[in-house]
Amino acid sequence: KIALRMVEHKAEQEQQTLLYGDYTLQQMMAALGQFKGATAITCDLEWTGGEHIQWPWTRGAELLSMSFAGKVDGKVITVGVSWPFPEHGDRVVQALFNAKPTAFHNAMADLIWLTAKDFKVNLAGDSMLLAHLLEEEQPLSLDQVAIRWGGAKPGWKQSPEFRRPVTVPQWERLLSYNCEDSHMTLSALEGLHAELRSRSDEERRKLTTLYRERVVPTVETFVKMALVGMPMDLPLIELEIERSDAEQLKHAVALGQIIGVPPEHAQAIAMSPDQLLKLLQGRFNLPITSTSVAALEEYDDHPVVRESQAIRHESKFKGTYLIPWLHMGVEQGDARLHSVYRQI
Repeated sequence: KIALRMVEHKAEQEQQTLLYGDYTLQQMMAALGQFKGATAITCDLEWTGGEHIQWPWTRGAELLSMSFAGKVDGKVITVGVSWPFPEHGDRVVQALFNAKPTAFHNAMADLIWLTAKDFKVNLAGDSMLLAHLLEEEQPLSLDQVAIRWGGAKPGWKQSPEFRRPVTVPQWERLLSYNCEDSHMTLSALEGLHAELRSRSDEERRKLTTLYRERVVPTVETFVKMALVGMPMDLPLIELEIERSDAEQLKHAVALGQIIGVPPEHAQAIAMSPDQLLKLLQGRFNLPITSTSVAALEEYDDHPVVRESQAIRHESKFKGTYLIPWLHMGVEQGDARLHSVYRQI
């Protein structure tokens, strides 16, 4: 189905086209053809996950929609398109990306998905990064940046459920939300560039150089790094977890023999700063006020300290690295450790 309508936006009026269901390639070409007169566009993607953000490498994650916004003859045009596209629809979108410099809010997130789907974008800007450069202390979510720089009213952003719609109202709600994000990215960028132009010549020159030549160009590099990830040997990690468990048990047995308690009790004491401090102060008369690594460093030769620190080291290594790595490897399903990099 196609919904073509005029929307009275919080900031300004837009002409909104929504494509979902069994729309055709010709309808898609006509909708995106509205941007022919635009000098540049903004883009926003929606995918599953919502607050628990998902990525192309996340098991079960899927792209839901794309939206675009641009100004033609002073009027804002927005188009929201459900994914997957009709046959050859990817060529239509790629042609749009080839023809129009494209900006985003938090470009890295959207480009991770676009790159995973084999789209190439002429990245022209990022309202989140520019907002940070102009005011480092301000909130950087789109809803706040749009209010601060784009003329949006408080409460403008209403989130849908980030799962694949099945009814017409659900699709229209998702795509309208998607279009609104693209629109407000466009409006925010206009306000941000106006602010940049108001700065002194020297400050404007420095900020522009930093933004255009340093910050924005690095986005695509970080996107590639995120998608490639780092190979993980999951069987080896499982073996390391078994080794760590065995090491903790060995040291817990040794500690238990020293203080006269079962291994599981000894391990609990070693892992409890309060219980370990009470033990070392009261029973072994160590002049300490903390069980931090620094505080216990000079007592490394004490058997209780030595065994307790070994237990704590193995527990931290397992809990901080091995278990999260194994969980991520299983969850992502491709045996690679992916990192999403933050530039700010």
